[in-house]
Amino acid sequence: MFAILKQDSKIKIGANTHINNGVTVIAENKSIIIGSMCLIGPNVNIFNSDFHPVHPGSRRIKEPVISEGIIIGDNVFIGANVTILKGVKIGSGATIAAGAIVCKDVGQDTLVGGNPAQVLKLLRLN
Repeated sequence: MFAILKQDSKIKIGANTHINNGVTVIAENKSIIIGSMCLIGPNVNIFNSDFHPVHPGSRRIKEPVISEGIIIGDNVFIGANVTILKGVKIGSGATIAAGAIVCKDVGQDTLVGGNPAQVLKLLRLN
């Protein structure tokens, strides 16, 4: 796992969470919290910032970047090659399908996939 922490940021990983090869987590000015018992597949990217302004004329100017915290609940399965973007909250028991781009919140016990990630199925745990 490759992790970058910028000033005033934190990355917290819960107990018994397994992280595969090639995972990148970058926290800039806000926190990224990953719950307990999560499974994170290979080549997952978790970014809590845009890193630079979106407008082309502002990209080279030292403007403050917009960053928002990320919270990943307990017992979440994140498939290979997933990207999770700033401000996202993923509920406990959720599954993120391989290759998904997650740019909005994911409910508890929900399967999402695609670009952008959409609800595919509600998971009923017995």
